[in-house]
Amino acid sequence: MRKPLLGLFLLFYAQVNFAQNPATTFTIPNRIIQLPCGTSCTPINVQVPHIKQTSSYVITNPSYVPFDYVTPTGTIVSAIYIDDTWSQVISLPFSFCFYNNSFASLLMGSNSAITFDVTRAGLGSGYSISSSTGAIPNTSYAPNMIFGPYHDIDPGLSSPNKKIEYRVEGTAPKRRFIASYNDMPYFGSSCTVERATHQMVLYEGTGIVEVYIKDKPFCTGWNGGNAILGMQDGTRTQAIAPVGKNASQWGSTGMNECYRFIPYGATPRFKNAKLLVNGTQVATADTSSGTTAGVLNLNFPNVCPTADSTAYVVQVTYGDCNTPTNDVSFTDTVFVKKIAPSATVAKTDPNCAPNGTITVTAQGGTAPYQYSINGGTTWQSSNTFTGLGGGTYNVLVKDVNNCSSGPQPVSLAVSNTLVQTVAKTDANCTTTGTITITASGGGNPPYEYSINGGTTWQASNAFTGLAGGNYTVVTRNPTTTCTATTAVTITFTNTLSLGAINGTSICFGSSFTPTVTTNGTSFAWTPTAGVSNPAIANPVFTPATTTAYTLEARLGTCTTRQAMNIVIFPGATANAGVDAIIIAGDVYAMQGAGSVGTYLWTPSTALTNPAILNPSANPASTTTYTLRVTTSQGCIATDDMTLTVIPYCIKPMNAFTPNGDGVNDRWLITNGNCLTKARVQVYNRYGAKVFEDLNYKNTWDGTYNGSALPDGTYYYVISFQLINNKVESRTGNVTILR
Repeated sequence: MRKPLLGLFLLFYAQVNFAQNPATTFTIPNRIIQLPCGTSCTPINVQVPHIKQTSSYVITNPSYVPFDYVTPTGTIVSAIYIDDTWSQVISLPFSFCFYNNSFASLLMGSNSAITFDVTRAGLGSGYSISSSTGAIPNTSYAPNMIFGPYHDIDPGLSSPNKKIEYRVEGTAPKRRFIASYNDMPYFGSSCTVERATHQMVLYEGTGIVEVYIKDKPFCTGWNGGNAILGMQDGTRTQAIAPVGKNASQWGSTGMNECYRFIPYGATPRFKNAKLLVNGTQVATADTSSGTTAGVLNLNFPNVCPTADSTAYVVQVTYGDCNTPTNDVSFTDTVFVKKIAPSATVAKTDPNCAPNGTITVTAQGGTAPYQYSINGGTTWQSSNTFTGLGGGTYNVLVKDVNNCSSGPQPVSLAVSNTLVQTVAKTDANCTTTGTITITASGGGNPPYEYSINGGTTWQASNAFTGLAGGNYTVVTRNPTTTCTATTAVTITFTNTLSLGAINGTSICFGSSFTPTVTTNGTSFAWTPTAGVSNPAIANPVFTPATTTAYTLEARLGTCTTRQAMNIVIFPGATANAGVDAIIIAGDVYAMQGAGSVGTYLWTPSTALTNPAILNPSANPASTTTYTLRVTTSQGCIATDDMTLTVIPYCIKPMNAFTPNGDGVNDRWLITNGNCLTKARVQVYNRYGAKVFEDLNYKNTWDGTYNGSALPDGTYYYVISFQLINNKVESRTGNVTILR
């Protein structure tokens, strides 16, 4: 909130009052004295505080314009958030003058008071106020004390917006110490809804004290509702308080009052009052004390402005209360305005060329007049302006007393305007843009045309081969200089399409042909490794490793890219083993090998388990088996082997008839040609060997040493090697019958 540091009670004849609160610089608007043209001078009358020594004080009631009661930067005095106590010592940034003393520190009390007696820090502050014995001055209270207002409140009680803070504002030598009590609860169970808000302000250099009261509801529940507003000195024999506010019952909700305590001792501190224009002194005030205590009347009797409107700064200077030789100055501003002549304007608009006119007729003021159409930059005695182009002109007139009218804007519109229409075709990948202009008006053709804002021109109204972008199209008539301008945007549309390309995962050694959707006309795959033809959209890919490919498609001036990733899984291996030969009835352990995965032998005929690498096989006939290996990634490999089955060839006859009739004359032991070698031994019933052949070929005719053996049963032992190199033996009996 705006807070002037010293209240210059400026009062001039127009009955405009300056703001009353002391602060840095006054900024109150509408302080304007209207000075008729022909009247050269005017008085300015001012009222300011009549500040004297601090041995005594006078009370005034300025307007209620408090500082903020709560700020984000104020220092919270948490030590007095309890009942009836003084704070710890609070240092002041300046020495404050109070009852002919100067203090650099103070205490704040929980019952809304200030004392400069810092020996009471942390001690009880008292609370009891008697209407008969409690008025100030009074030794019951602290010396050098400000009662702002002093009454029985309890900061220890709950309140939603409760805050006690202090802060320093302004710059030396016009700083102010602000102590605020916001939304403070009253003491006692009978005063539970009442809240008090008030602040005390101490002003550097002047010794002025202000008390602002926003809310002080009246409550008799404790101390009879008594309160004190005022100050007392260090001896507690001198004090000052407003009428009716010294240990009496007073207050109300929404009180909104301000009390100013102005030092009013024997010696005045006023030094001078000056009137300044642009920092230069133009007058010194006459002074009189007037009839109101604490008020000094200032008069600038003959203020004579030279300009239409002059800002006069009133500067009032006092001696500092601590060091009277030091100056403390305060300012405010008054505007004196001359009553100006007025003007009426007639115009003719230009016809494309700069041939417009403005004619000004003056009224009021004192002739002769001067005229301006550029806001007062230049003036002329003629009231007619010619050769004007289109635009807005600020027309003024001033009289012989140098009083001028306010700026009057006048717009001239160009007639016979050159008009252009612009047609365009946008650009794409295969087609450039065009701009075609059609013009009329602005004088007779021919026209000239530009698409770069007039940097270059051409006679043709057609522009071709244009890229996408912004163009400033201008048509001009070189004779009349009329122009027309249009902003045109050639939009470039990328007509090249290339859909997303799905990659895949394949097994090592496999190939992949992607599906590519595009209207491109040329292509380039990178990298080229494993690509059958990198210059077509859909080549065959056989990469050796996982590869990220990129396809660049082109259409005219446009290019675009899409990525495709091919993941390579390790290939499957399968080995069904070498071909083998078995004898019918034998079991063969398959010799399969391959990658980790799942396995399948086909056909499953005569296999113990076709889903393992090494099942056992016992086919009845020759069979070609296929081993299929499938990895977890789905890679497949196959291999074949043939298991040849031959009949079981050792089948000795249990009897034969070697009688020479051509039937069963030889002892046969084989069923086919399946033996590599056979050793045959035959014994009679007595264990004597009657026949032996180390490589028997079914030739024994039942003789021994050329003589026929007698009919009977004989014992044989056969040791043989099959064609699959398997070695076995057989024993049994054979009978000879003739």
